[in-house]
Amino acid sequence: MSKILRDKRGYKLPEISIILTIFNGANTIRDTLNSIKSQTFKNYELIIVNDGSKDNTGELVEQFVENNKMMTIKFLNLNQNIGRSNALNLALKNASSDFIANIDGDDLWSKRHLELQVNNIKTHSEFDVICSDYYLLIGNEKTINNFIQSEIGDRMIDITKKVGRFNPINHSTVIFKKLLIEKVGGYNEDLKKLIDYDLWLRLKQQNVKIGFFPVKTCIKRIHKNQNYENKNPVDYAYKIFQMSAKSLINTRDYIGFFFAVSKFFYGLAPQHFRQSLKKVLYGK
Repeated sequence: MSKILRDKRGYKLPEISIILTIFNGANTIRDTLNSIKSQTFKNYELIIVNDGSKDNTGELVEQFVENNKMMTIKFLNLNQNIGRSNALNLALKNASSDFIANIDGDDLWSKRHLELQVNNIKTHSEFDVICSDYYLLIGNEKTINNFIQSEIGDRMIDITKKVGRFNPINHSTVIFKKLLIEKVGGYNEDLKKLIDYDLWLRLKQQNVKIGFFPVKTCIKRIHKNQNYENKNPVDYAYKIFQMSAKSLINTRDYIGFFFAVSKFFYGLAPQHFRQSLKKVLYGK
């Protein structure tokens, strides 16, 4: 039985804080919020930052909060856009748990995502950041229902070294220790792109171990409204290569550098082609 944590006033604290930042996400936010609501693990708080959306995202979130008063939700509805890094750091500052889970405002979790990841971060204490596998949902493809595998297991793979060579982490699958993120200064507010990969690289430089749970517990959406990855695939792949190359040269990982070059050219291929190639090579 897990220990019940309480604050100085004796109030029960959540075991995990979920952070969700969103900008102009009216088309996806309801599905994302419902996937959080459906979690089998219930001892959490949800911190939502609406980063100055120009559409009706704020109204949709307010409706969800009003209709789900039994959930512990902190809704920060900003009038102006402060940028994703700032919004994520604001969410972190409002989190009361030692453990943080992130979900982007256009992604989805399986019902057992939190249950499995909370168990993983507690069971595998050697890792300070844990991510999981995921499905890609491209364009108007139908949502994958009941997508978690029946046989789960307890296997964890150390991907710390891989982080220096490319970005193997889906931001919506991570669970991490809040204290370590705070020690490296949180998300870099000077960056507007690849802020999550920058954070993983800085954590790796501090010898933080990163684990990968090889079970698909999340759906990542790829759609036309995405600001950067989908609209600028060449620049996206090049920026990742730049960041990884700098880290690899500093650590003299020349084999990793060659791998990063290969990954860069692979990243230039269209998303549909890459998914087809994965199915051919790995059957998934």
